[in-house]
Amino acid sequence: MLHIFKEINFPKSLQSFNVGIKRYFTPDALSSYKRGAGGRSSFNGVVATVFGPNGFVGETLVNVLGKEGTQMIIAHRCDFNWSDRLKIYGDLGQILYCHYQPNDVDESNLYKAMKYSNVVVNLIGTLFETNNYSFEETHIEIPRRLARIARECGVNKFIHVSHIAARSDPLGPSLLSSPASHRILKTKALGEEAVLNEFPEGAIILKPSTLFGFGDRFFSLYANAKRRSGRVLLPLWRRGEATIKSPLYVFDLARAIARIASPLTPREIVVGKRFHLTGPQAYTLAELCDWMHQLIHLEPEVSGYTRTELDLMIWIKTKLPRIKFFVPPFITPEALEYEFVSEEPELGDLNFADLGITNLVEINSVGPYCLFNFRIDGNFDRVYAGDNYENQLPPLEYPPPRPLYNI
Repeated sequence: MLHIFKEINFPKSLQSFNVGIKRYFTPDALSSYKRGAGGRSSFNGVVATVFGPNGFVGETLVNVLGKEGTQMIIAHRCDFNWSDRLKIYGDLGQILYCHYQPNDVDESNLYKAMKYSNVVVNLIGTLFETNNYSFEETHIEIPRRLARIARECGVNKFIHVSHIAARSDPLGPSLLSSPASHRILKTKALGEEAVLNEFPEGAIILKPSTLFGFGDRFFSLYANAKRRSGRVLLPLWRRGEATIKSPLYVFDLARAIARIASPLTPREIVVGKRFHLTGPQAYTLAELCDWMHQLIHLEPEVSGYTRTELDLMIWIKTKLPRIKFFVPPFITPEALEYEFVSEEPELGDLNFADLGITNLVEINSVGPYCLFNFRIDGNFDRVYAGDNYENQLPPLEYPPPRPLYNI
């Protein structure tokens, strides 16, 4: 990575940062450096700083960017040993680390993390509050600070990942009293506005729908015994029949971020835009849950699995984190309300088609493998009539009847 800075008299190692300079190179300077034939051992002209790399999306994104020859600075606030596994996703010297604390008064570490980069990706988000970070701090103040520093450091593209349902009036039930209702999505919407106001000439907003994949919070939530009341009762708002979900494979989201970060994607096409990214099909939450429980061998006709209305037991479970029973919490009142928000893109929104991305992964092709470890019989597989690992989910048509994307 050091050859990038040789001609402009940078320090010999990225470990010795110089915070005093605000503008370090131009995009044309980066694109003129020698590149390889392509792949992990090449340089594609992008130096990216990734915030939130230890999350579900972060690890997949680092892998995809590393595969394309992107040099990355992993900004982490945890111990290095929690992030060292990301080192293998890039060739020698391709991935470096920078420790920071987003709420520190001293912002020098944030400048260190971004001053060599022409792309910054913010994946920071949460479904529960802690003593140190509230929803407002996590979804509004931290993105605003990162966007401001990215602008001061001369970053070309600041990619902020939000949620497709983030708006002032989310499409879902208000299970909590105001103003606590939908705080997760409302603060995410305010965070989008804060980023665009702070860095209008470089910010890009991505609004993905519910993500699925290995280690996600979709399969791992509804297939988990903790989410059920008893052994076979699954409490859902209106039994899941009034909630629409458009599950998106996490790798497809990473592809979209990599496409936007690519030097082959002109800034004029993406900067200042919002991209609504959903999966290729839409389903009711009831259809998805029934399909998942069939794959883990909890069929209604065999086990008695039933979807029910929200009951007292699930609300008791949301209170357990408050008394330190689960760390981190498995479910909170805000996260429970967040589950039942419908995901529907608006007509005219930018999407995968505008990025030239097609062939999105459908949930039925990945779900059986992601749910394998949740089967109630463990590794002792049972074969009986009706068990089909290639079970296809029927597409859901809801008014107005139209495909999510024309791709």
